[in-house]
Amino acid sequence: MSNESTAKFNRNECKGLLIYFIPYTKEPSKDNISTRIPLLYSVLRECAEVRRAPQSLNAKNFLINRILLLVTSTKLYFKTLKDRERIIIFGSDQPAGFTATVLGTITKFLWKSRCIRIIYDSHGSRYKLALDLNPPLIYRVISIFEDSLSVKAADLIIVPTYADKVTYAQYTRRKDKFVVLPSLVRTDNIVFYEWSKREIDFAFHANFNYPPNIEALKIISRWIAGKSDIKMVIFGVNSLVAYRYITPQTLKQNDIRILGYVANPYIILGNTKFYLAPIFKGTGIITKVLEAMATGAIPITTKLVTLGIPELWQWPELIASNISDWNEKVEKHLAGVYKLDYDTISKKLVDITNVNYSYDTNKSFLRDKLKNVTRIDRSVGTCLKK
Repeated sequence: MSNESTAKFNRNECKGLLIYFIPYTKEPSKDNISTRIPLLYSVLRECAEVRRAPQSLNAKNFLINRILLLVTSTKLYFKTLKDRERIIIFGSDQPAGFTATVLGTITKFLWKSRCIRIIYDSHGSRYKLALDLNPPLIYRVISIFEDSLSVKAADLIIVPTYADKVTYAQYTRRKDKFVVLPSLVRTDNIVFYEWSKREIDFAFHANFNYPPNIEALKIISRWIAGKSDIKMVIFGVNSLVAYRYITPQTLKQNDIRILGYVANPYIILGNTKFYLAPIFKGTGIITKVLEAMATGAIPITTKLVTLGIPELWQWPELIASNISDWNEKVEKHLAGVYKLDYDTISKKLVDITNVNYSYDTNKSFLRDKLKNVTRIDRSVGTCLKK
């Protein structure tokens, strides 16, 4: 069956279904290779009518941001209801999940004859994130509260890892409403060279406005200090901050390029041998590691990352339990101590990404879950209970 026919088939199955998507997001461009929110929006549009929440003003105060999101989302939401038989309020991450919970709970009470469902797409446990980052108390309390309430109220909870599922299971008695959807990595613009012919020794890319990525950058900068003749590329949002941590002497002794934002990271990663990912804090699945794997760059990473990508345990030489262990493993890979078939590992990583984490694989899985969560009992005109 062609892709066009499949799309029509799925739309017919979801006829009459309206999905209200929060927060606002733009249409994904070809450069959106793993950004979760726009890619989820794209998947949902393929199988149902989707209305996205309007763009909310961005205030400096996080409390005001939440209020603005709730107000702007509510106004358009009630305009879209009309006589819809089936409605999904879909909140991706926070505070969108909390906004979806509030709107869904109110309209379930007001219109009991309609099939209204709440779906919360978590990007990782806020409780775990608070433990790692130790934000101000008020932010910690509010973020954990909205996260736990969203889990309790949602009819379907999408989580990125099994570890998040275990954490969230403590919030609700219903264990059947969790779905693990790890990632939606696009693999149609992959650049791949044979591992042994690659020119870049190491690479690291990230959004460097996120504290765990800065911590990883510090670890990398300490490791490379004193080294010479290393070819490494660092890039991503605000990556010029790397100049604060890598000394001029280290830059002089090595071929280190700090590029800023790169639209298609595959161009660099596909020519990289090892991907440095000393990520010891944070939540959810580490999509930057999946982007590296999609191109065959071999990650040297941590146990935290394997919570989202357990397939990496096939090669314990790639997994570190602490910073000292990570430094030692990088040194051994660099010196050729590990007698591994890196070319074969590189190709296996590409296969793992395509089979388990790609956009094409997981969009079909998500469509099936959407059909199940809004099934109608035609005899009584209401949603079937799960």
